[in-house]
Amino acid sequence: MPAVGPSLAEVAAAKLREARRLARLQRAFDAEKVADDAKELFKRLQDPKGACGATRVLISVAVFEERLEEATKLANEELARAKAANDRESQASMLQALIEVKLAEGKPREALDFAKEAEAFLIALNDKSGAGELLLLVAKAHAAESDPEACLNAALQAIDLFSKSADGRGEGEAWCMVLHARLSMGKYEDGLRAGEAAIVVCLDCNDELGQASGLLNIAKAHLLYSQPLKAKK
Repeated sequence: MPAVGPSLAEVAAAKLREARRLARLQRAFDAEKVADDAKELFKRLQDPKGACGATRVLISVAVFEERLEEATKLANEELARAKAANDRESQASMLQALIEVKLAEGKPREALDFAKEAEAFLIALNDKSGAGELLLLVAKAHAAESDPEACLNAALQAIDLFSKSADGRGEGEAWCMVLHARLSMGKYEDGLRAGEAAIVVCLDCNDELGQASGLLNIAKAHLLYSQPLKAKK
């Protein structure tokens, strides 16, 4: 009996996972190509939520490459489709995408306005991982507004939600935001402990990029507090 290959849905899902991985590694050209492929497959499958996931990757790539008008257009078009279909999950995703765009534009207050809209959808969906991602974006917005206490509060809430949803990658990134907030508050030792927590979480989930980010953030903390020898380690 001949071996049965993966279904079209499995291929599309695998391409979306790979596109997300490449985007996180900032391999923009490759991520965009794979996300485009995934989006076309999801369209053939008549899977709008899958297509929305691929669009989210395309928006992240556009933001990374500072193609902000294109990113905004993609997000608004997909948001309009999701509203027409009463697709709350996709609406939340596109609102988060618009938060990314507003942060890239240096408009944290507008980003926080979108966050309030997205929060309502995520509460209704009981999406803990999605809520954690939203709070991480909120933390970044507060950091951009030079409000370390609000940043710290949002990041700690994100850690709790990521932990409950077993999302080690998100939890590690949130710990790095805690490090940033605590350093901004003049709490050097507390900041270092947050960086160490990020590394431990990323080790547990085999997130090598997260581990590198945690180490880099700790090195920056040492330099900020005039500890160049520790930074070299």
